[in-house]
Amino acid sequence: MSEPVKSIDPGYTGVFWDYDDLPIAGSFNPFDVHLNIKASLAKKNLCGFFELSFYCDKELPVPDYLVQSYRKARLCFVPDVSKSLRAKIMIRDILLYAWDNNPCFNDGQPANLVIVSNTISQDPDMISVLQALNQRNFSVLLVRSDELKHKAVDPGDIATENLDWLWQSIMFGDKTFIDPSETRAGSLFCSGCHAEVSITENGDGDGDGEQTEDAVVKL
Repeated sequence: MSEPVKSIDPGYTGVFWDYDDLPIAGSFNPFDVHLNIKASLAKKNLCGFFELSFYCDKELPVPDYLVQSYRKARLCFVPDVSKSLRAKIMIRDILLYAWDNNPCFNDGQPANLVIVSNTISQDPDMISVLQALNQRNFSVLLVRSDELKHKAVDPGDIATENLDWLWQSIMFGDKTFIDPSETRAGSLFCSGCHAEVSITENGDGDGDGEQTEDAVVKL
């Protein structure tokens, strides 16, 4: 008699995101945002059940009619969080997430943390918290602006990425290049996020025109 096949739980991935550092256009399809970011994280071996929290000010940055769609896509907003307190509240929630998803207490299931914050990257105490979690079997990825490299605290063994990488993840997921079959005349089209980028050339006809890109999001 054959042994039953055991399913392997891929674990959990929690994303904690300061919305001021990288806002997302309210017209983006939240389900595409979810799938594209998840696909990009999977390439870094950050897999599992995916939830994302945006920390923002009093007013929600998306239209009311889209809030429920964001929730269904497991993209939640944490409003009424002032910029001055945001990093501390994010760290508090990160620690609560770590307590609930500690690999030592969950049969070794992997737990991943993704933090999008320029403020946290400049605070030695908060970096120490992330380093401690990184040493306790959590896979930690810190996303920050390249412009802050000279101000940021050395993250040690913590993996880092820049906001440009995150923006590309939102737009194209795990696609490094756009497939030729997805191109249209004068434009590029991403089937993942439904964004069409029109490419036009401005110049005087001498071949030295400057290329510009305009993104049009289609839901």
